[in-house]
Amino acid sequence: MGVGLKMPVGVTSAGGADLLDEPHELQKILTLALSEGGDDNPFQQLGLDSRIIFSQNDPSSAAVARSAITSVLNKYDDRLALDTSIPVQLKIEQNGELRAQFRYVNKDTNEVNDFNEVLG
Repeated sequence: MGVGLKMPVGVTSAGGADLLDEPHELQKILTLALSEGGDDNPFQQLGLDSRIIFSQNDPSSAAVARSAITSVLNKYDDRLALDTSIPVQLKIEQNGELRAQFRYVNKDTNEVNDFNEVLG
């Protein structure tokens, strides 16, 4: 996997560019992929439809959201494997935000990770 400059750009103790190892950035990539996709570019499908994130009032809309999240995660099947023994869980926070929780294996590092982030 690729290696790039760490953001914000910095230097190491040896004076070289501070590099970031991409496999450990999968959690950030997933957070972005599952954020609200408010983009007007028809050729670029980023994030989730905001209606999915903000309409969790009944079981059927929650099922649609789980399906949409699973669909996004399946696009990264070369990078991660979902732990199917723990289904994607959705929780509405007190302030109305939607939290997604699931477990996955990072295929680059073989690490088991828990995703537990507010979407949107």
